[in-house]
Formats: sequence, structure tokens, C-alpha cells
Amino acid sequence: MMTTIRRFYSKYRNNLELNMNLMLSGTAAFFVSAAVTELYSKYNNNDFWISIVSILTGFSISVPLFAFLFYMDDKRSRKDKSFQNLIIKKLVALYSISNIVNVLARFVIIYELLKLEVQPYEASMLSSLCASGLSYFITNLASKAFKGFRSKEQNNTHNG
Repeated sequence: MMTTIRRFYSKYRNNLELNMNLMLSGTAAFFVSAAVTELYSKYNNNDFWISIVSILTGFSISVPLFAFLFYMDDKRSRKDKSFQNLIIKKLVALYSISNIVNVLARFVIIYELLKLEVQPYEASMLSSLCASGLSYFITNLASKAFKGFRSKEQNNTHNG
């Protein structure tokens, strides 16, 4: 059983670390964004601006935190600079796709929920959960299309 788990972890370590970093940064953004959304709604009743503030708050927390977590993981585990550059290019592409999906989905969801008079913090949390789930799904699909974050040796082992 432990051998199977170790093999699984070795094979998918990079994707697991990516997902862990996405989850940690997303969780922090989730709570901060909900609190800021609720506070901002006390000063402004415009659903459009409440939606924008909620998204910007989440984005301003999740992006720097994700970048820091990824940097710390990458710094510990990679020695080959050319492979690091390839990973950074793939990461930028993946994270761009993920953020576009997240922001668009989250804006539509939170705006519609606020129009339905859902409490701002609840709308923020629900829209964040839905948009994050969708963007994580898209990120993992795109990661497979980009051959993930495997080294040349892992790609050869996986393909051969």
C-alpha cells in the first residue's frame, strides 16, 4: 500500500503541489474577500461595485500568495535552470487561463446573487467557491494538455 502511495506521489508530485498552492492561496483569498465584501457593502449599495471590490480583493490576496508558495516549492525542488524557465512559462499560461475563468465566473455569479438580495458575504463566498472549482478544473485540464510540470525524464517514462 505504501509503495503504491509513494509511486502515485512521485508521479503526480508537481500537480499535487500546484493544487495545494492554489487551494491555500484560494482559501486565504476566500475569507479575506468575504470580510471585505461585507464591510464594503455597508458603505456602497451598488451591486456592480461590490462585485468588483470582492473580486479585486480576492485577486490581490490569491495571486501574490500563490506566487510566493510556488516560488518556495520550486526553490526547494528544482536545480535545472532551463527546466525552471519552462515551468515558469507553463505556470504563467496556466495561471492566466485559471484567473480569466475565475474572474469572469465569479463576477457573473456574485453580481447575480447580489441582485437577488443574497447577503454580500454569502454571495462572495458562494461565487468564490463556484468560480474556484471551475478554475481548478480548467487548470488541471490545461496542465494535462501542457504535459503538466514533468521533467524530460518523467515525460519519457510517462510516454514510454
